[in-house]
Parts: sequence; structure tokens; C-alpha cells
Amino acid sequence: MSAPVSTTDPFGRDSSGSTAFRMTTSDIIRESFAICQIGIEGESLSADQFENGRRSLNILLTSFLNQGLHLWTYSEGIVFLEAGKNNYTIEQVRATDFYTKTELTADALTAATTVTLSTTELALGQEVTAFLDAGWWIGFLKEDCNIFWTQVSSVSGNDVTIDDGLPEDMDSGTQLVFYRDQIDSVDRIFNDSVRRLDGFWSSTGPNTTPLFSLSHKRFFDLPTKDSLGQVSQTYYQRSLPQGTLWTWPTPADSTYPLNFTYERKIDDFVNNDDCADMPKSWLEAVTYNLADRLKIKYRVPQQLSMEIKEIAIRSLSDALAFDNENTDLEISLNGGR
Repeated sequence: MSAPVSTTDPFGRDSSGSTAFRMTTSDIIRESFAICQIGIEGESLSADQFENGRRSLNILLTSFLNQGLHLWTYSEGIVFLEAGKNNYTIEQVRATDFYTKTELTADALTAATTVTLSTTELALGQEVTAFLDAGWWIGFLKEDCNIFWTQVSSVSGNDVTIDDGLPEDMDSGTQLVFYRDQIDSVDRIFNDSVRRLDGFWSSTGPNTTPLFSLSHKRFFDLPTKDSLGQVSQTYYQRSLPQGTLWTWPTPADSTYPLNFTYERKIDDFVNNDDCADMPKSWLEAVTYNLADRLKIKYRVPQQLSMEIKEIAIRSLSDALAFDNENTDLEISLNGGR
């Protein structure tokens, strides 16, 4: 990695050219204790103080989840539907936030464990087989329009070895999809963001069809939820330990997946050198609001306590105000739904 390039202002003074400043768990805890006038004269924080600080910091993060939306946690996900299944716990099914498609360029027989892929499809600016590696999930679209899933064992040129033999003969041109990472941290799915990807397997790419989102009662009041058809309505049920995305009607096959916008969970502070999982614009709010919690445990003098509270409130308000999309507000009627 090359060194940052400094820049010069109109007065001839050089800046660093670096924007890489981050704060780790230890940095935040030390800063928050220093705000409380603890550990500022060269004395070291005790192990108990560090543990109290880390625990309070993680509790603070959970309170942030109640404040509304955090744009830096927005992600786009895709879930591959299954025939006869109308509920999907995203962390436990075929769901990812990055995938790519390609096709077979040679016929493959039943039970074959080596297949030849096309490299004409590009992903991440590279040919497919340039970054496809062992452990990736790969799905083959079968004749019945359902997907056969297995994992990649090895890659050699355009030839890919898979863990499990093919369940049927597959012709050259058979469509397939692959991904590496499973979505594993969903705080919420925005109900009005679920979209059906029609024509997903076509060479021209999918067309996006927004779906209707329903409340808990309206979804479970629907008749014949096991009836098969093209999904037109969804409901996301936030529950523990993971939420569930429900679909209606129940899909008959895997012809189309669903795309959705979700808010991932903010990473915990586990190790002392963990960086904060948030933009730098939130660091003041985090340190002062942590200090605002620690001051109660450590009996900070009243005047200092009031000053900490004032800055904690202001910094959090500033961070929340900045954390919004700079777009026009759209208001529309939704057909009485």
C-alpha cells in the first residue's frame, strides 16, 4: 500500500493526505474515562474498569438500534426461494449480499463432480473462474426450475470440481449462480423494500417487481397460505433469535429470487483492538455517551457530570441529523393497504 499523498492549502501548508483515523475498543474506553477525569494523569485503568467500559459500550450500541435507521448498516440482499416453502430465516437459508451468474459450456452427466463454466460473465472486474474458489456455494438450475446446491471443492482453469455429484444430466448452457458468504447478521428487513426478480435466469438480466408488504395480522389472515403461485406479498416478522420473511403465495419453484434492503446488526466490541463499526462522524457521540454512562458508576462530580450530559446529548443529536439520505421526500397513497 502506498503512503498517503499530502495536499497543500492556499497558504502552502501540507496536510497529511490521510483519512484513516479510527478508534479501537481501547481508544474509546480510555477516551470516555478521560472525559470523566479518570486515568488522565498517567495512571493505568484497571482490568475491571476496562471490562466495565467494554460492557457499557456494547449496551450503548444496543440502545442505538432503538433510535432509528443507520445508513452505514444498509445492505442489499438476495434470497433464493424454494419450492413449497413460504418462510425464510435469512441467516439459515440461501441468502447473500453478493452473487454472480454464469453457465455451463459443456454437457455434464448425472453424478458428475467436475463441470466446465463459461468465463464470459464478469464479476468484480474479473473473469468468473479468476476468483471462484473452494468453499463457494454454487447452484445449478435444473429442468424442473429448482436449484441444486453444492460447494466448490477446487478450480482449475474453466473446470470446477464440486462436492456432490449432479442429480441429473445437464446440457451446455445450463444456468448457474454462485456466492461465497451467507448473510449472517440481520437486524431488520424493510417490508416495503422486498422485490421479486423476474427473469432472473435470462441473459438480459432480471426485471424488478416491488411486492406488497403486509402487517402481521393481515398476512396471517390470508387464506390458503400453502397455495402455489408467483409471490406477490410478503411480511417480515422480527423475532428472536432471527427474524422470518414470509411469502404469499408459496413459490412453486426457484424461477425467481427476492431482493430486499436490510439493516445489518452493528458489530460488538469484543477485542481491545476492534475498530468501531460506524462512521467517524459517530465517534464523539459514542465516547461522550459512554462517558455519560460511566460517570454514574464512578461518581463524577456534579458540574462535570452536567457538562458531559450536555455534550452527549448534542453530539448524538448531530450524528442522528447527519445520518439521513439527502433526497426528496415522496408521499403517496398505497391503495388503502
